[in-house]
Amino acid sequence: TKGPMPDTVLNVKALSATNLTLEAVGAPAGQSINLMRVGAAEDGARLLLGSWTMPADMGGQKVSNNWHFRADGTAVFTVPFKKQVGTYKLTAAGIHLEVPQSMYADGPVSWEGPVMVLQGRRSPTKLRRF
Repeated sequence: TKGPMPDTVLNVKALSATNLTLEAVGAPAGQSINLMRVGAAEDGARLLLGSWTMPADMGGQKVSNNWHFRADGTAVFTVPFKKQVGTYKLTAAGIHLEVPQSMYADGPVSWEGPVMVLQGRRSPTKLRRF
């Protein structure tokens, strides 16, 4: 499908210190997303916060679907299907970061709230901790 994907609304069906079950609104019964906690809970009073994962198959490749729920109400979903390795060096002017055939930044580091902004060859690169 080309173009933007429609929003998906997920409801928490079950939640414990180690397991999270989500269900998409309008999904057929029994089609749940079952996640396992990664590491310790960030806040014992708010069990949803923190990192969760589940194995998945992406075109025959085994991957992990990862969710990170933050206290500020945002969630980050990642599917690491490609690992890239690079080098960085902190300099008096900021940072020199290079990931071969992928990313390059050299110069000052600035911030847009919690987002780190690095100057690339063609445009800024924005990174947020997840």
